[in-house]
Amino acid sequence: MPRPKRIAIACGGTGGHLFPGIAVAEVLLEKDYEPILFVSQKPIDYEISAERTEFIYEFLPAIGMPPVFSPRFLSFLFKLWQAIGLSRKAIRRYRADLVLGMGGFTSLPPLHAAKSLELPSLIHESNVIPGRANRWSAKVATQVLLGFEQARDFFPKATVKVVGTPLRSHFQDRPSREQVRQELGLDLTKPVLAVLGGSQGAQGVNEAIGRSYERLASADIQLIHLTGTRNFEAMEEQAMKSSVRGRIAPFSHEMPSILAAADLVVSRSGASSLTEIAAFSLPSLLIPYPHAADDHQRANARVFEEAGAALMVEEADLRGDQLGHLVIGLLQDAPKRQAMVRATAAIARPQATEAVVQAVEALLA
Repeated sequence: MPRPKRIAIACGGTGGHLFPGIAVAEVLLEKDYEPILFVSQKPIDYEISAERTEFIYEFLPAIGMPPVFSPRFLSFLFKLWQAIGLSRKAIRRYRADLVLGMGGFTSLPPLHAAKSLELPSLIHESNVIPGRANRWSAKVATQVLLGFEQARDFFPKATVKVVGTPLRSHFQDRPSREQVRQELGLDLTKPVLAVLGGSQGAQGVNEAIGRSYERLASADIQLIHLTGTRNFEAMEEQAMKSSVRGRIAPFSHEMPSILAAADLVVSRSGASSLTEIAAFSLPSLLIPYPHAADDHQRANARVFEEAGAALMVEEADLRGDQLGHLVIGLLQDAPKRQAMVRATAAIARPQATEAVVQAVEALLA
C-alpha cells in the first residue's frame, strides 16, 4: 500500500500566516494526506502546536528581512542560507511531496529548498499588497494563490489563481445569535459591538474605543472588547469605571461565537480578520494598522470600503469619543447596515480552503 502524500506547509510567525495554514492542514488530514507544519520559534507557534497536537511540526529559526542597505542585511542573507539548508534536510527527512508557503519569512526557506529539490510548490498571499517574502518566493514557486483579485498585478510572470483566504473548520459551524448572547450574558434585544484587537492587541483601537465607553453606554450598546493581553488590565479597569455593559477579555479562542453575537465589528484590517468578518456577513468599521508593512492593511480595508462592505477610518483621525459616534451612527442606520451586510456576503469566499487543497491535489496529480 503506498504511503500518504506528505505536504509541507510553511506557515508560522503570525496568526495571519499560521491559522490559514492550519485550515488547509485540517482538510488535508481529512483527505488522508500527511501535513507537516513548518513554523517559527515564536511564542504563538509553540502555543498553537501545544493545542493542535494532531499535526507534525518542524520549528525553524525566525528570520526577518531588514532594509537592503542595512548593515544587518548580510547577516540576514547568512541566516536565510542556513534556514534553507535546515529546510532542505527536513523536507528530505519527511520525504515531503510538495511545499505550500502561506507567506512571511518562515515560508521563504522551505520554498527555496523545494526549488533546489525539484519539488512542486505553491505560495498563498492573503493581502492586497503582497509581502516581501512572497514576492521573492513567487520567482521559485510553481503557482501563486491569492486572497484578493487586486493582488494579481504584483505577480505578472507567475501562474496565478484567486482562491480567497482559508478559514479553520470551526468557522463552518455557526452558532445561533440567541444562544451565544445568552451564554455571554447579553441582552437579546440590544445591539452588540465587537471590537477585535487581535492576540497582541491594538493599542490605538483600544484607546479610541475606551474614550467612547460612556457614549456607547448612553446609547444602550453592548460591547464585546478583545483587548489583547498587553492592554487588558488597563481596559478592564477603564470599563469598570464606566457604565458600559458587555464583556472585556484579552482574547478569545471562540471567535465564531463572538462574531455570531455581533451586529457590527470594529477591527484592524489584516487579511485573516477580514476573512472572518466576511464569513459572518458582518458590517465593519476598519482601522488599518498605520505601521503595517507596505501599508497593506489600508489597501485591504480599501477593497472592503469600495465594495460598500465597510467604513475605513484612520487611527490618527479618531479624537475624543469620535469612534463611538461613528459606531452609533452605523447601528442606528438600519438600511445602510443591511446594504453593508449584503456587500460583505458578496466578498466572502467560503470555499477558499477547499480551493487551496484542490490546487495542491492538481500539482500532485
